[in-house]
Amino acid sequence: MTKKAIEATANQPTSEPTNQPSITEEFVFLMVHFGKPGNTKTVRTKKQDESELSNDNTLALTTNANIKWLKVQKTLIESKELEAIISADAKTYLALKKFCLPYDTGAYMLPNGLVPEAREMLVKYALERKALVDTYCERYAGLCEQARIELGDQHNPSDYLPVDRVLAKFRFDWELLTFEVPSKQKLGIYYGEELQKHDNKLKEVAEDIKLLMRETLLDAVKHLTGKLSESTDGKQKRLHPSALVNIQEFLRTFEFKNITNDSELASVCETIDGMVRGLDVDYLRDNKAFKEELATKMVAVTQSLETLVENTPIRRFRD
Repeated sequence: MTKKAIEATANQPTSEPTNQPSITEEFVFLMVHFGKPGNTKTVRTKKQDESELSNDNTLALTTNANIKWLKVQKTLIESKELEAIISADAKTYLALKKFCLPYDTGAYMLPNGLVPEAREMLVKYALERKALVDTYCERYAGLCEQARIELGDQHNPSDYLPVDRVLAKFRFDWELLTFEVPSKQKLGIYYGEELQKHDNKLKEVAEDIKLLMRETLLDAVKHLTGKLSESTDGKQKRLHPSALVNIQEFLRTFEFKNITNDSELASVCETIDGMVRGLDVDYLRDNKAFKEELATKMVAVTQSLETLVENTPIRRFRD
């Protein structure tokens, strides 16, 4: 369609947005990039009896399998410093998920009210990660030499980048994005159709989020309830702090995450909050009577949450 045609049709009557607030006004998309250099390479393989390749560094395998079906990889660098970066990235990823809505879009759905806290964590981690990366790069030359010795005839100097390029591979950044339909001026006669598709998708997303929020709390409550009860042999089960903290963290962020205005779940959250606010696992371990009382109350809460989950419309998974 030409520019003139778009302009001519842009003012034609089309479906307008509903007056109801959109859930997209309640959150932003958070895109986080954890970059690092690759640390493996595929090794060329041959069968032990293939003598025509015997003078190169192809790895000989004793097998009756079809070599084309086998993939062998070598590790380029063995480094506790690199493992520390990978581990820290994973912990940060899990920490971010606790701020966000339990819905997989390929990006974090971060409620507006939790943006400052999440961003503060990212800024802090950026400095921590830089220190870890600097330590790794300082040792990089020595690690490459160690790899040359350990890999023997499987060592290939071209597998190893110069340290400045390695440093550039350790990308870490983030951006906050919004999601909306392009303007009528841009879409012309297609605006109404795209707007309707947008509205329908948001309704599905809202249904999914409502169910997932209920399921998330139910799973956490079930886990804690199981740990509060005695085992079949009468011994106390091991109670990790996370069993309680996960529920407390859900309750702390619920006000911001409740973008679907789920009043029924809010009521259950209020009940649970009255039970666990200020509580810690040490107190539970030392007060058996209180622990048993809490377990009984949690059973009732579990039943309430199970009813909420059962009464929620079935989630329509994305294709």
